[in-house]
Amino acid sequence: MAAISIINDNFKLGDTKDKLVIDSIFNYVDVYAQIVGALYDNVSLDVLVRDSACFTWLSRLKEQYGSEYVKIYINTPRNILKQK
Repeated sequence: MAAISIINDNFKLGDTKDKLVIDSIFNYVDVYAQIVGALYDNVSLDVLVRDSACFTWLSRLKEQYGSEYVKIYINTPRNILKQK
C-alpha cells in the first residue's frame, strides 16, 4: 500500500532529495495534482511543505483519503534530535 507523507518543514531541516517541495502557494496546485495522481496510481510520495498555508490545506487530505494513505509529520529541531 502506497502512502503520501506530508512533512511540515518550516525550519527547512528536511532533505529535499527524492521529495516534492512546496515553498510557496504558487506551486500548490501542481503539487496537489501530483499527490492525487500518486494516490490513484498507488505510488508513495514524500512532500516537504515549507509554507504554513499549504501545509494546512494539504493536511486536509488525511481527512479526505484516510490516515492509512496520508501521513502527516512535523520537522522541528526537537523532533530531528529525537530521531538521532
